[in-house]
Amino acid sequence: MTVSEPTLGWVEKAEHNYQTLCVLHDQLRDALNDMVCFHCQQCGEAYLKAVLTEARLEFPKTHDLGHLVQLACARWPGVASLASMANSLTPYAVEVRYPGRMPDERACCDAVKAASSIRAACRAWLGLPPEPDP
Repeated sequence: MTVSEPTLGWVEKAEHNYQTLCVLHDQLRDALNDMVCFHCQQCGEAYLKAVLTEARLEFPKTHDLGHLVQLACARWPGVASLASMANSLTPYAVEVRYPGRMPDERACCDAVKAASSIRAACRAWLGLPPEPDP
C-alpha cells in the first residue's frame, strides 16, 4: 500500500516522537520519565491519526487515544485490541507537563511498551516496514 502525503506527515511526526522517547529512555533514564511518557503519548496519537487520515475518517482535535481507537474501528476492527494501551497513554498528553506528576520507572517502561505496540500495529496496518528506512 502506498500511503498518502497527509498520512506520511502524521507518520513523520510519530517517528520524531518515537526517536525522541527512545533517546530519552535509553540514555537518560529516571530523570526524564515525564518527558518519555509525554513522547509516548504523542507517538501513539500521531500514529492513530495517520491511520484515521489514510482511512479517510475525520477526527477532532483531541489527545484522547481511546477515542481515536474507537474512530479507527470503523475501518480497522482489530485496532480495538490496542484500546487499553491507548487509554493508558492518554493522561500523559497534559498531566506530565505540570508539576506534581512524575511517572516512576515502571510506568515509564509500560508507556514505552504501549507506544511501541501502537506504533508497530499502525505501521503494519499502513503497509509500512516495521522499521523506517534510514
